Parts: sequence; C-alpha cells; structure tokens
Amino acid sequence: MPDINNRRHDIDAIRTIALGLLIYYHIVLSYEPWSPWVGFIASPVRLPLLWEATQILNIWRIPILFAVSGMGFAFASRRRDSRRLFADRAFRLGVPLTFGILVMVPLTNFLLARFYDQPYGYFPNPGYLWFLANLLLYALLLLPLAAWFRKHPENRLIRLWRRIFSRSWLLPMLAFLPIAEVLALQPESYAGYALSVHGLALGLIWFTQGFLLVSAGEPVKSAIERARWFTLAIAAILFVTRSAFFEFKLNVPVLVAVESTGWILAVFGFAGKHIRRPSGALKYLSKAVYPVYILHMPIQLAISFFLFATKMPAVVTLPILLIGTTGTALLIYHFVLRNLKPLHPLFGMAGLPGLSSDMAGEKQQKG
Repeated sequence: MPDINNRRHDIDAIRTIALGLLIYYHIVLSYEPWSPWVGFIASPVRLPLLWEATQILNIWRIPILFAVSGMGFAFASRRRDSRRLFADRAFRLGVPLTFGILVMVPLTNFLLARFYDQPYGYFPNPGYLWFLANLLLYALLLLPLAAWFRKHPENRLIRLWRRIFSRSWLLPMLAFLPIAEVLALQPESYAGYALSVHGLALGLIWFTQGFLLVSAGEPVKSAIERARWFTLAIAAILFVTRSAFFEFKLNVPVLVAVESTGWILAVFGFAGKHIRRPSGALKYLSKAVYPVYILHMPIQLAISFFLFATKMPAVVTLPILLIGTTGTALLIYHFVLRNLKPLHPLFGMAGLPGLSSDMAGEKQQKG
C-alpha cells in the first residue's frame, strides 16, 4: 500500500492538463458548422484541419479525467469514513454544480439567445458542468467499495489487480470493460460523453479503474511507467489505422476503445516517470484550473459574441479566443477569486470545512 502522505504530482499535472484540454476543445467547437446545435457561438469561418487535429485527443480527454478523479477518490477514502468522504465530495462537486446550474449555465444560454436572436428560455440543467454530476454519482456508487478497501487494504481484489497489472504486457487488458461497454451500448460516437448513457457508463468504468490502479499501489504504477512506450505505440498505430482507413470515425468501437486505453496508459506512464517533484507553476495551475474551467464558458461565449461579428480570418480569431478566454479566466481567479474566500466553495476551491485536501496523496496544498 503506497504512502498516503506522498503526493502524486503526476496526477495533479494530468488533472490540470485534462481540464485545460476541455477548454481547448470547447474553443475548437466554435469553428465547426454544427457548433450552434451543441451550444456554441459559431465562427463564420471554418477550420476543418483544426477539428481533424483534435481527433488524437477526442477519445481519451474525458475518460482520463474520470480516471484521475477515481484516483483522487482512492486517496481520499483512506483518511475518511464513508459519511465524511461523501459529504466532502458532495461539497466539492455539488456546490459548484448547483452554482453552475443556477448562474453560469443560464448566463451562457442568455449569450447564445442574444447572438442567434432567439427568445431566451432556460430549464435547469448542468450544461458544460455535466461531468460534475457524473462524478458525484460515481462517488456515491463506490462508497461501499471504498469502505471495504479501507478496512481490508490487502483484499483479494487488490492482490489480483496487483498480480495482473504489475506485468506491463498485460496492461492493455484495461481496455476489456470499455470494449464491453461500447459493444453493449453501441453509441453513435465514442466521444459522445455529455449527458449520455454511454458517457455515464464509460465514466464509471474509468473512475473505478482509476480507483483500483491507485489502490493496487507502487507495483502497478511502476508497470505503467515501464510500459509507456509500448502503450504509446499501441495508441499511435491504432490512431494511424483509424485516420487512414476509417477517416477518423468514432463508430469503430473495439478499435477506438483500445486506442483510448493506450493513450490513457501512455499519459499516465510518461507523467509518472517524469513528473515526480513539485513546481511552483504546477502548484498554482492545479489550484487554478477548476475555477478557470467553471469561468471559461461564459467568457468564451462573450468574446465570441463580439469577435465573430468582425468576420476576421479564423487564423486571427482563434489565438484571440484562446488567449482571451484562458487569460480572462486566470485574471479573475488570480485577482478576485483567490482573495474572496466566501466565493471559494462556488468555484470548487474549498473542501468541506474541517476536512483536509486529498487530491493525489494529501499534503495540504490544495486551496
């Protein structure tokens, strides 16, 4: 069983990158012709090559976020009983989710209605914060497993996982459940995660597998690091196959599920191997990325509202939108949110009062 006081800086980094990729992905969607139908302000100029470039990310950006969240849940479960564990998760996830449903999502809907000259209407929904509701449900479902692991840290399931996945060549077996899920549910698109049964099921699989990977301890972590080039090769070969023979289509379920698993394991392997020490930038960004993500959507839409009306070339508007969205959100975080503690719970910057932080191994350094 790993030392719970040894913070996993690689997990911090992956979580930060995964949320950052979501912001990037949302900005890319603005340059697609179907963006109005998924809640974005559309650029009058398209960038089809930009969308093709995202296909290397599209099938693992959300699953890896769920895997990292499962890892964080595993660390947290070692210090808390079930009641306190779920209470803290409900506070960290439920308060920002409720704030998003009542304030941030209605604001995005208002901007969309104004841009497209449509009547404003709103029915409460999680919008772009949908995955917070998923994470809250997964935490509830895994409470019994977490309680059992806390009482029996060397149980048969953990010993089995350690025996299997400490062998690097067996790590691709982690694709078995994702394959079974897509074969059973037959989603139209593997990347159709938001508010779908497929996204709910796949997220639970990766949340649980992240929980088990951390619970299995150092032998499995070391195996993932040793296998990093092997899993990268699997992912790259399948990506080339998908791009060459299937035109990036996401309805080739077995191929896509294995490729996705390869990318996830490769990211964990390279991050675990090379990100072992804290840095000032990582510490800052790991605290900032959650509130920045919550802020980014209305900021992105507000900038798009005025920027796309200028009809400037997409090669000009894209960097403006990227820098403007992330820069404005970071400025609000740095100069406003960090200094106003009553706002911290609304933006996921504080856990339940009286409980320490837990992400990635628990040294009290998360705001």
